[in-house]
Amino acid sequence: MAKSVNKKEDIRNAGSHMMAKIMEVTAVLLLFVYPLFVQDYYFDILRAKYRFYWVVIVAAGALCLAAGLIFMFIDKVEVKGENTKNFFSAFAPKNWKNTFHVYDIALLAFMLSAVISSVQSEYLYESVWGNEGRYSGSFLLCIYGLSFFLISRFLEFKKWYLDIFLAAGNLACIFGITDYFRLDILHFKTRVNPDQWDIFTSTFGNINTYTAFVALILGVSAVLFVSARTKKGLIWYYISVAIAIAGGITGISDNFYIAMAVVFGFLPFYAFNSKKGIKRYVVLLATTLTIIRVLGILDVTMKGIEYGQVIGLDSLAKYVGHFKGTTFLAAALWIAAAAAHYMESKKVDIKKLLSGSSEIVIGEGQDAVGKLPKRIWAGVVVAAVAAMTIIVCDANFWGHQERYGAMANYLIFDDDWGTARGYAWRYAMELYNQQPFLHKIFGYGADTFGIMAVNYTGETANKMYETYNRIYDSVHNAYLQYLVTIGAAGLITYLVFLISSGVCMIKKAWKNPWVTACFFGCASYAGQAIVNIDLPAVTPAFWTLLAVGIAFTGQQEKGNISRN
Repeated sequence: MAKSVNKKEDIRNAGSHMMAKIMEVTAVLLLFVYPLFVQDYYFDILRAKYRFYWVVIVAAGALCLAAGLIFMFIDKVEVKGENTKNFFSAFAPKNWKNTFHVYDIALLAFMLSAVISSVQSEYLYESVWGNEGRYSGSFLLCIYGLSFFLISRFLEFKKWYLDIFLAAGNLACIFGITDYFRLDILHFKTRVNPDQWDIFTSTFGNINTYTAFVALILGVSAVLFVSARTKKGLIWYYISVAIAIAGGITGISDNFYIAMAVVFGFLPFYAFNSKKGIKRYVVLLATTLTIIRVLGILDVTMKGIEYGQVIGLDSLAKYVGHFKGTTFLAAALWIAAAAAHYMESKKVDIKKLLSGSSEIVIGEGQDAVGKLPKRIWAGVVVAAVAAMTIIVCDANFWGHQERYGAMANYLIFDDDWGTARGYAWRYAMELYNQQPFLHKIFGYGADTFGIMAVNYTGETANKMYETYNRIYDSVHNAYLQYLVTIGAAGLITYLVFLISSGVCMIKKAWKNPWVTACFFGCASYAGQAIVNIDLPAVTPAFWTLLAVGIAFTGQQEKGNISRN
């Protein structure tokens, strides 16, 4: 009997090991190769990354299926199919509660919504393949779902997964930074019209797409930096986060500032568990201001030399980078960080020091700071949100636009807001409201917004042609895009999926830096998606990171990875 049980376990373990190896190769391809993959430079970059991604996922799925069938056969021969019976019993209705999480159910509903959206669309073919849009048809949406299930179920935790992701991100950011200085070290722009050089960068093409990817790198590297436990790790993650900050700023796209707001606004709730975390957060702030100020100085000194030296900062980075007071603020933060480091190295208890006590040296391991710093920061966040709400209302509804000068471009929401994103959103809602009930529920068809725009001839459409001289084939808001194209059902299930998977990572593995890094990377991407679109040139990295975080969470529950 014992021999039979051992054989059963051996077969099950061998099957799990094989699936894990398939997913390991998949993870390397998606976390390291995919971000750097190009084919014909910028001329087919969207199609090339799209094809690379879906081929990898379909191949991984096919290999897992083949491996599963082989082990089912072995299981049948060796132990009368006991493992197979246990596997399929997990899908019995009575076991659904233990088999499926909320995010699993939401994702299945999202995939079903995407399929229904295409089936009931007047443009079935275009909706399935997204060939009239950005290749984000129901086929790709289902591939996202398949990738999540495969990776979250079968991937085994390895710390170096996030390290290779950061390595690819560092390279992509370095390429982007050198493009900012118009060096074109990859020679990607040789055949590009010079008038369009500045809107293409790195290995992602459009600058908005590039900075969406950098948002992922920023979230991951920032968490791993504040939680690093070794000197080697501290140096590596600091370099990574510094490169991400520089890469995002030089990407010249406002969506990155939203990603920064998410990371810097909510990171203290993780970092402020210890004095070391607070110190490193201050270092991050100092580093950010230093980088922006240095770029501001280079902007002034190099931009006027000759065309080809530097693109030049824009919008918020330009204000901060050109402001001389930024130098003093950055210096003050560096001094504060240095003082904190000195007191930490000397084991000084700051409370006793301020009280005048002669016993100011603390013992080993007393790095905890309690809940007070996080509560103070929560108050700061609430106050900042309240202040911003008042300012926005004052600028938009209370008639005081003149108070805000150049910042009015960010605060006043009209058609021109966000390089006409305000118009695109209003136009999208107008299109949505005019759809029949079924299309309101399941949309016009995945990735068919461009078709809707071409077919619509109303008054708002005339402004698109006459004022903006372009056709909007995207809403430039991922969530609003889903509402219009795959309907309320698609948007709601997508949001439930995102929120529930995020909650799962927070509740079950918040103290684990690797899971938290995945969470912050995904959160920063989700934040910038408010003013950006999901594209197969970058969104697969988001889905992969999310699946990796859930995979790590599952193994955290089983005790297979350290909580430190």
